[in-house]
Amino acid sequence: IEQFKRICQSEKNNEQAHFELGKVYYLQNKFSRAAEVFKETAKINPNNINALILLIKSYQALGQNGLAKEALKRAAAINIMDDQAHTQLFGFFRAEKMYDLAINECEKISNGVANKIMLMDLLQLYNFAGEHEKLASKVSSLLADPCWQEPYLQNRLLNELEIAQKKTILESKPRILLVTLTNRCNLNCYMCGRGDSDWEISPKIAEEIFNLFPYLELITWQGGEVFLTKNFNQLFEKTFGLEYLKQIIITNALLVTEEWAERIALRNNVGLTISIDSVDKKIYEYIRRGANFEKLVQNLKIINRARKNHSSQMTTTLRCTIMKANYDQLERFIEFAREYEFNVVQMAPISSDGYDPENIFTNKDRGILHHIAEATPKIRELAKKY
Repeated sequence: IEQFKRICQSEKNNEQAHFELGKVYYLQNKFSRAAEVFKETAKINPNNINALILLIKSYQALGQNGLAKEALKRAAAINIMDDQAHTQLFGFFRAEKMYDLAINECEKISNGVANKIMLMDLLQLYNFAGEHEKLASKVSSLLADPCWQEPYLQNRLLNELEIAQKKTILESKPRILLVTLTNRCNLNCYMCGRGDSDWEISPKIAEEIFNLFPYLELITWQGGEVFLTKNFNQLFEKTFGLEYLKQIIITNALLVTEEWAERIALRNNVGLTISIDSVDKKIYEYIRRGANFEKLVQNLKIINRARKNHSSQMTTTLRCTIMKANYDQLERFIEFAREYEFNVVQMAPISSDGYDPENIFTNKDRGILHHIAEATPKIRELAKKY
């Protein structure tokens, strides 16, 4: 940093030195300083698309979405021939719901579109932007193309076409599925309403789900506890080789064995969402009745070891239900997530019928709700930092 700073001070128009200094700040998560340097780089050369892209990312990391949008518009005005830059700008514009600009970036990519998934995203954007005739024209040619005969691709093309045609009875099959495999569980959590009688899906329903696999882009498995389901092993194995299918497994992680951790880590298209409602042993075991905090920590280490062993792109999400017993641990959840290498933290309010002393939201416990409101910006800052 000091070397680059000295060069930047002595050579005010040294574009490369400014850009490299900004990159170092960015990689150290010093987004405010990075943004300042990338702004200077863009002043030296307004056509430096890489500086603008990292400026946009810095603004987004800082939560400065208005400035990010301004930088996005400047980037869109640059006449570039860089497919990677167009792809990144396409992603930014799509996320900001600036569909016309997203479409424009995607159409600039050489040979029309970089890959099949991006073309699918482009078709979806045509629908969002109301360009239904344009979509219908592209779909009609792709449906007959030999390169687009895979069941998933054919189904998604048909689905986007039927949406454009505003059909209410569809020939296309579902693209996303949420499957409750069982209500059986190894725990009896405070806030759970799973009922007294145990059940799990029948072989017939499992076969119906299996028959939809080739058409799906996302399937979420949940329980009860997924790993208590007798035929989950067979269903999971049948997803092997489906390149377009992303899977999410919602679990308490207490039944994740080394064998399961290895199998999941070998699939880069699987995410684990792990329910953890406290990072304090006593409170965790009070909320998650029947759980063992030491066993949870041991299994998190097993999961992370498997991820590292296979250089896996598997993601992990920490999900916590917020209630009276744990509302004062919000920042600690983020610290815990950092320690055990989670990618995402989800916090959700407790849901319960009738009066429940733990339900601070329905009961409108103003003191606690005020505490949460004050803690939320700190939580966001910690999450960005980590």
